[in-house]
Amino acid sequence: MILALLDGETQVTVARRMGLRPNTVNKWRGLFISYGLAGLEDTRLRGRPKSVGKDLRERAIKLLETPPPKGQAAWDGKTLAAALDANKSSV
Repeated sequence: MILALLDGETQVTVARRMGLRPNTVNKWRGLFISYGLAGLEDTRLRGRPKSVGKDLRERAIKLLETPPPKGQAAWDGKTLAAALDANKSSV
């Protein structure tokens, strides 16, 4: 991808040829421009760190295995979050 861009191909052409979205090509192009070859390394550690711990996940799974609160046919995000004393977006 980077070599094709350096050879003068457009992001759209590279994306189409490689079966990618143009914004994906743009992301890697930007990383290469900013960090050189190091920018092309695995990006799993980039971005916002996980904010939900394993404990919350385990408690949520355990709670989902129990019947929902009285008057509800199933658990929903709001009720589950309240029962876990957690943020709805975390659930």
